[in-house]
Amino acid sequence: MDWASEVFFRRVLSIVDDYGRYEANPLLLRSKCYPLQVDAVKQSDINKWLAECQKAGLLILYFGVMAGKTKRFLQIVNFGQQTRTPSKFPSPDDKCSQMIANAHLVVSVSVSGGVSANAPVARDDGDDIDDSKHQAEKLYSEYPRRVAKPKAIKAILGALKKADFATLLSGVLKYKAAVAGKETQYIAHAASWFNAERWLDEDCKPTSDTGGNWKPSKGIKDAMKDMDLLKEAQE
Repeated sequence: MDWASEVFFRRVLSIVDDYGRYEANPLLLRSKCYPLQVDAVKQSDINKWLAECQKAGLLILYFGVMAGKTKRFLQIVNFGQQTRTPSKFPSPDDKCSQMIANAHLVVSVSVSGGVSANAPVARDDGDDIDDSKHQAEKLYSEYPRRVAKPKAIKAILGALKKADFATLLSGVLKYKAAVAGKETQYIAHAASWFNAERWLDEDCKPTSDTGGNWKPSKGIKDAMKDMDLLKEAQE
């Protein structure tokens, strides 16, 4: 295990509960473990380090249900902490599915042992599926030309695997400002824009400001609050 994975594991130790459990949500782990380095640490880094820690036998990853929603969780192996109160996170023994992780795939495996031949395979590449779709909808709602929605959402979900929500939102808003007043035919389709990684264009890259006096919609504002980004956007 490399040094970055070891540092990550030590930081995870500081945020887990008495049972050694926490949500295995990359965005949440990044904000909790690297509060001053959210711009330097990528979601893909968190996923990689989670996989390395799992391979090293330091923690297990599993799916569980909390507040009626299926999420990913982690538990430190042989944590040994004195337990004072019940854990708010589900146990990997509560009919959950554990996950064997590598840098690209997660294979569901029964806690009782053995990988199922028909075990579902899921991407371990960011927030849970529902949150990714929610972010994709928010980005689509802000894009200046909303056509061919299914293709656009698919492209946005792909983009969310390459860049975080804040970066994509900044790019969309700057492109939106750049094409304001132009005829629709000169505005790229959302699917084409995201597939071409246009948020990396020089005039779309995020900077210290957020593009002038733009005012995010209520949906975007709510999403940014969830990610602790609203304050930064207003400064």
